[in-house]
Amino acid sequence: MQLLLARWPEMRSLLNQVTETYVADTLGVVDTTDGRTLHRWVVSFVSPEVAKALLAGFRTAIAKDAETNNTSTVWVNGQSIVMEW
Repeated sequence: MQLLLARWPEMRSLLNQVTETYVADTLGVVDTTDGRTLHRWVVSFVSPEVAKALLAGFRTAIAKDAETNNTSTVWVNGQSIVMEW
């Protein structure tokens, strides 16, 4: 997660906040009913407010990552940021 944000200078300012508020994360693979495979990364923070505050940064970072092929979806679910690609 820190490497993802650190790759781009405009995201590096988020590193301290992420480090101080991070709780846990899970990466999984989901097979959809239409035969697609999605990668789902759920990153949990100490509160929903923190997740909402970090959402734009994570959206930008995941969209810039070549592995997502610009097909990513990022949203807040409670105190977690959920990313799928």
